[in-house]
Amino acid sequence: MCEKKVLIIDDEKWFFEPILDRLTYEKIGFDFCISGSQGLEYLKANKYRVVILDIKVTLGRNLQHLLGKDASGISILEEIRKIEHRIPVICFTVLNDEEIRDKILKLGGKHILKATDDDELINTIKKHF
Repeated sequence: MCEKKVLIIDDEKWFFEPILDRLTYEKIGFDFCISGSQGLEYLKANKYRVVILDIKVTLGRNLQHLLGKDASGISILEEIRKIEHRIPVICFTVLNDEEIRDKILKLGGKHILKATDDDELINTIKKHF
């Protein structure tokens, strides 16, 4: 089993700074990626216990070119499932759209709104260790 490590894919690192501090305090390692393509490369090269994905994150130019799609976190979630079928993916997003939430759930993700308390996200992460 891999160490306590989380992959975070979000293009707004400033938003995550308090959460990163909490992960450090909880002795949970993490890698932070600012684009979907970077996150997928990290996922291919490393072992993680859980992925946190912002559904509004950009794919990155090279991934947009390869997939032929607009930037979409759902596309990234689909690609994550091709790499690691069973890894827990927490979609931590500002989007509270029923259609988006249904797509996340269909792909085996968990939907958590960024407007929620940071404790909810930390506790959800800790459930996977």
